[in-house]
Amino acid sequence: SKAPVVASGGGGGGGALVSQEFEARDLQRYISRDIEQLEDVFAMVRQHGHAFDEDLVVSCVARAAALGWRHSSGDALQPEMESLLDALTPQLEAGVLSSLSLAKLTTASMAMDSHAKWGSYIGSEGNDDDNADFAMSAMQKLDSRPAPHSSPNLHGTTAGVAAAASATKANAADRFLAALRPQLLDRSNDLAAFDSALVARGLAQRGDLEGVARILEGAAHRAPAFGTQALVNLSWAAATVRLHEDLSTETGRSLAAILSEAAHRGERLRPQGLANLLWSMGRLQHRQENDLRALLPHVAHRSKALSAQGLANSLWGAAVLQLPNAALGWLEDDAIVELSVASIKCIESMGPEELLQLSRALIVFRGRESRAGSFQPLLSALVGEAQRQLEDFEPSNLAAISFSLASLQHRDRHTWELLSVQAAHLASEGQLSLRHAVKIMRAVAVAGHTPSEAVWKALANVGVQALQEDSMNLSFRDVSGLLWSHAYLRVGNPKLLEEQLLLHATSPTLLEHATPRELVDSVWSLSHLERCGGAADSQLVAQVKLRLAKRLQELGTNSLSPQDISQACWALTSNSSRGSDILNELAGSLDKVLVLLSSSFLVQASRVYNASDRGSHWADISDALTKFENSTAVKRMDGANDLPSPCPRNEVVLAFHDAIFTPAVRQLEALGCQAPTGLSGLRLGSSERRKIRKLSEFANSLGLLHLGTHRTEEALQRLGFLKQPLGESAHHPAVQAFRATAAAQSQGSFAAARNGDIAYLEMSVTVSGPDIKEEVKEAGRFLDTSEVDKPPGGELLPLAIGHWRCPSHAERLLLVRALSKLRIAEKRLLKQPSSSSSTASATATATLHAEEAASPEVEVAGIVNLVAAEPLCLSCLAVCVQFRKLYPKIELNVFFTGQPVSQVRC
Repeated sequence: SKAPVVASGGGGGGGALVSQEFEARDLQRYISRDIEQLEDVFAMVRQHGHAFDEDLVVSCVARAAALGWRHSSGDALQPEMESLLDALTPQLEAGVLSSLSLAKLTTASMAMDSHAKWGSYIGSEGNDDDNADFAMSAMQKLDSRPAPHSSPNLHGTTAGVAAAASATKANAADRFLAALRPQLLDRSNDLAAFDSALVARGLAQRGDLEGVARILEGAAHRAPAFGTQALVNLSWAAATVRLHEDLSTETGRSLAAILSEAAHRGERLRPQGLANLLWSMGRLQHRQENDLRALLPHVAHRSKALSAQGLANSLWGAAVLQLPNAALGWLEDDAIVELSVASIKCIESMGPEELLQLSRALIVFRGRESRAGSFQPLLSALVGEAQRQLEDFEPSNLAAISFSLASLQHRDRHTWELLSVQAAHLASEGQLSLRHAVKIMRAVAVAGHTPSEAVWKALANVGVQALQEDSMNLSFRDVSGLLWSHAYLRVGNPKLLEEQLLLHATSPTLLEHATPRELVDSVWSLSHLERCGGAADSQLVAQVKLRLAKRLQELGTNSLSPQDISQACWALTSNSSRGSDILNELAGSLDKVLVLLSSSFLVQASRVYNASDRGSHWADISDALTKFENSTAVKRMDGANDLPSPCPRNEVVLAFHDAIFTPAVRQLEALGCQAPTGLSGLRLGSSERRKIRKLSEFANSLGLLHLGTHRTEEALQRLGFLKQPLGESAHHPAVQAFRATAAAQSQGSFAAARNGDIAYLEMSVTVSGPDIKEEVKEAGRFLDTSEVDKPPGGELLPLAIGHWRCPSHAERLLLVRALSKLRIAEKRLLKQPSSSSSTASATATATLHAEEAASPEVEVAGIVNLVAAEPLCLSCLAVCVQFRKLYPKIELNVFFTGQPVSQVRC
């Protein structure tokens, strides 16, 4: 059992023979740990392969793979490797190799042929270097264990070298890999704990879902006897191939047993094992309360010991495990807060992948009540580090981080300027694909950022080149995304680009593979182009919309969310002023599509409320259907009550009116009722604050931000803020002044990308004392909230509706400033002595000031005209009611331009 060893150094074939002799076990350890060059492995095979037994042959194969030997199917092999694999294959096929050897060979195959796939899953992670590093560390652990039996010599290995050098036969590596997998699956029940974990990980790296499932089934009944790290590795392997749990199957039950056993051993796990297990549970959607209750305390306690990657993966796993619209439990909250604090401290150690994982986790946690509040410190640290590493982001990561920041409603101009400039740089160098460019453009548009024209042209040119030069490889998803982005910011020659987009949008080949969601996006984009004055012919746009609508009818609408349905209805019923008669011409065809969409919406609305539902969706679809009925002169006749005829379209409108609109308006009326007839010095009391909280709770229970165009007009009329229909108010001087000012403030072709949160106020009010009057006037103040960093406080309380920025809406800010001017005028008049008391003593004056709140002596009357760009949200309506309650003798007139509610603003 003695054998000479090859040492590193000069000599034939990269190695020099040493006359020293070692025991076989020492030689095996030398091969696995001390040889540093691939040629040294080949030299040992050439000189001493005749004395190799099973363990040494396996160790040589594994060491060669770990040192960088790679194989692609069909390629010629080195004679030494072919000799080794030829010697192993018969033993492998006969099933006489030990489980330890199988584990080593699986690890070796993962490193030497990581691009080949054994299974149907093609989404394995990692690269060749990662696989080689894991193979090397795993082999060192395996070689430290004694062989389970004395392996017989595999004679003929050296002779096989010469034979392999001259013979032309089938590739030995291909035969070896083909024989390895069946043996692994057949002997899955015989593998030891560590061997099972290594085999499962190797199969997972090769994308073999079926193989991982067989290993799990063989290991599940022995899970209590397995080591903790082996259980984590098995869980990691299942997560890598996305082996989702289904308790009705044997594989699902086996996976659940292994995850549960690992979770209850948190005190034994190393920090990285905790992170890997929580990541695996998230990816596998394994949310079992008992398992989380056992694991999360250890995650929170040892968060400081986690690496940067472990922190990011743990937060991502915890985020994925969250139930929709469910509050955080205290254990979850504690773990998330500890992980967030630790992430802030080591944010500089995180790379682009870790930052991306953090951003995805923040999307979930920012919408939950937590001790961490809004997670703003973590978001600020994340954004700062992303800015520092921006040049290191791959195009895919840059697109993903842009989408995440847009979802987080991050509005920092500097951040978006850096992102857009970096994206334009990648686009100019040809490194940005159309899909990534579209994703970045959509994120920039949703964030409300207005990049320079040069930057936007660079991004748009990616789409132009794809349309003109690579149209055969386009998908409808690409066309839909580019159309959506172009609907906001049009650059270059918009007419040429729009015509190309319209041509591809109706391509039968592309439409055949379109999804309902992509069709909705396309129809909505076309309507937005009409709204913003697109360059394409309106008749052509309407025909394209009809073609897309028919395709949507063919595919069905059951897979659409309430938001998708409301957007589709709004898009199909909107039309530009240039072609107001087009909608009537197509009404017959659109009616069938709208009935189908309305039916699907009613089905969605009948389900249990969840976080994806919004009362605003009801408002949008009700608004669109009301507009459709008015434009097509659909008569509502049902007896003397003039009710709509039974129809899904009308049911949606009536349900919104009865369940949402009427209760909301009644609460607004209650907020403004019992207005005092006194003068100034009035303040909102606890009763008004309770009513505002009640209205906020009502809005939050429905996710209701606005009432829609038609219902907002009706609400303004019922509340007394609008004296005539909106169409007749278009010629009001204040409305015309607002339009003129808004046109002057717009920024060329990029005006369409603005959030639309702009408003205009005119004020002419007289503040009268006993013997003196003061005029408070505002000739016309235009406000764009994109220029406001922090909203002021004030007496006019906004509603707290979700994460919408109601305190920052332009309508409220203008009324707050108007109220501030009136308060200053009141105080100024109260401080001035009247003619009848000019000789009063200082004591009398002090007494007057002390009693002014109880007995106001100043009267405030006049007119205030408020004009908004879009229909007022529910919070702004409540602010108007509060203003009128404070000053009942001021005539407050509220107008809006009649534009549809912008989805970007919401």
